[in-house]
Amino acid sequence: VKSLQNGWGIAISCDGAGSAKLSHEGSKFISEEALKLFESIIFDNNWIHKNKLPSKVDWGILAKRELKKLRYDLEQFSKVKNFDFKDLACTIIVVIYSPIGLLTTHIGDGRAGYRNKERIWKAILTPHKGEEANQTIFITSDHWLNDGFVLSGVNVPESNVIYDIPTAFTLMSDGCEA
Repeated sequence: VKSLQNGWGIAISCDGAGSAKLSHEGSKFISEEALKLFESIIFDNNWIHKNKLPSKVDWGILAKRELKKLRYDLEQFSKVKNFDFKDLACTIIVVIYSPIGLLTTHIGDGRAGYRNKERIWKAILTPHKGEEANQTIFITSDHWLNDGFVLSGVNVPESNVIYDIPTAFTLMSDGCEA
């Protein structure tokens, strides 16, 4: 989590795949790099100064582009470290919070929610789950790179703009189901 200015900030959750022997390395790399990358996007687009969120379409395009960049950077990291890329498998949830709403994007089976002004908790995302128990998709997976890939009835990555004023939010891995 990183607080920026004027009530804006970023929260990221990454969960390593239990089946990938270096997933802790992948989730650490992705969470650290995603924080820098999405902070840059906020300032490059001047969202704080404008106090304005992008449209859902613009955010969806931007979020997918940046997640692809993160995936590419992870692949380069794997080459430098001489790791098998698939051993770095992890999920990611990104929430950019502000006084006027939330920007969210994710790949995988985590959970996230927010509380609005009326103190009602609402889901931010739909977990990407496969047909088998404990099956999901990871940033290292190839399927989501194609436009229109759907899992659990939603696009991967799923990106949303929430124009409701948040009073609190939460992000968590799929560990809450264990």
